[in-house]
Amino acid sequence: MIKGLLKRGYKQCEISMMLDIKKEKVSYWARTDIKTTHKRRKKLNDIYINRIQRWAKNQVTSSRSSRKIADMINSVLLKKGELDKKGKPISVHYTTVNNYLKEYFGTPRKIRKVFYLSESQKKKRFDFF
Repeated sequence: MIKGLLKRGYKQCEISMMLDIKKEKVSYWARTDIKTTHKRRKKLNDIYINRIQRWAKNQVTSSRSSRKIADMINSVLLKKGELDKKGKPISVHYTTVNNYLKEYFGTPRKIRKVFYLSESQKKKRFDFF
């Protein structure tokens, strides 16, 4: 509301009297931009997230499962000595790896048969026996 009144040409002192609020609050909102989106902080830096994505790209799930990738990234983090805000070593759980991969690749799809037989084709096949 304060931003709208400022755009219409009202002065800050007029707005504070109209809305019965302090001049400091009007001044704050006059200087501050309104954030429309808010991003949640990620546990890992983008370097490590890109590394996880590279390791999983063009790989079958059995060869590069999220648990294996989590073990690999944890060993890299331990070698580099990465610490969180509290000063403890960072370790990543496999669900965190899953979330990063789902965000990048999308949800995994089940492998299905390439083609299906129609009812007439099934009858032809089973009539021979």
